[in-house]
Amino acid sequence: MDIYSAFMLMAVLARVLLPTLNRNTDNHIVINKRRYCILMGFILFLITALRSISVGFDSEQYSRHYYLLHQMGFKDIINIYKDELGFYFIIKTLTYISSNHQLMFTFIGAIYAFFISRFIYKYSKDSMVSFIMLITMSYFAFSMTGLRQTIALSILLLSIDYIIGRKLSRFIILVFLGSLFHKSAIFFLPAYFLKTKKISFKKIILYIISTPLVFLLRPLMINIVQKFIYEGYLVDYNQLAGGWTTLFIYSLILAVATILKPQMEKTDDNFPLFFSMMYMGMLIQMFVPLQANIFRVSMYYNIASIILIPGILKTQKDKISKLVSYVIFFILMGVQYYMFTFYAAGVNPYRFFWQ
Repeated sequence: MDIYSAFMLMAVLARVLLPTLNRNTDNHIVINKRRYCILMGFILFLITALRSISVGFDSEQYSRHYYLLHQMGFKDIINIYKDELGFYFIIKTLTYISSNHQLMFTFIGAIYAFFISRFIYKYSKDSMVSFIMLITMSYFAFSMTGLRQTIALSILLLSIDYIIGRKLSRFIILVFLGSLFHKSAIFFLPAYFLKTKKISFKKIILYIISTPLVFLLRPLMINIVQKFIYEGYLVDYNQLAGGWTTLFIYSLILAVATILKPQMEKTDDNFPLFFSMMYMGMLIQMFVPLQANIFRVSMYYNIASIILIPGILKTQKDKISKLVSYVIFFILMGVQYYMFTFYAAGVNPYRFFWQ
């Protein structure tokens, strides 16, 4: 059994071993949900912190950067790296503590584990489902290879609090801070305007009409983006299958959420935000088959999927429909993981740093 399958099994067992997560007083529900998220977040942290540089396509490259930064001064870093200096300054600071790159994996793993667990704790209706989706949808796998963007994503997860709280200045500050670690974070700025009280019928119609229009205009739009923003990247047609598969899954999630919209709006005030985030992410995902690197932007929005799916499952009230819904979820996530994302981001096979 691979370590990620073991994590998913532990997510299920921990849920069973914390029975008061679903009953007893509201206080016990909150307490046990917090304990559950802390436990699963800690396990994610251990997997990240104890991994070898062979885990993750870019891990070895980042380890080389770490040793190079150990030899540089801050002025050298500014002259050589120029962009996304927040990342290199922090990593340089870590080299004063230790010259071993494992400290970098540990530090970034702690940041990601904390903020993703906090996000799940605050907004997910079923923490187990959300943690499982981190594995099956490759969000966790990417966190072990795209280290700069992992920190950026962690900061943007915190910024969602200020979208909901309607605190624009704090939101902008966090997005700008995230862009110091990965410049793609700046594309999360439109997310602030996705917050509404409800998803109206007119908005649904607008979404439906806009989807094929954006799809048809993709070649023109991708040329503009590459020319002015991602000029240094080339189109990667080897990513076609993964791009279309993921796009289908996101579209399916949106379709089901649309059908169950009345029930979900009654139980979750934040549903309109996460639904609209998911829609934006789906639109951006359409460009991935043409330019694989754009998935970096879509991920900022599609992380909402780990909130929407638990909400969908929680709309089922009677035991039979609930059982059927969870069985379908586990089957689909199993197919997604073992057929499509098992080797995503080069995180399998997993090895500890001492192996």
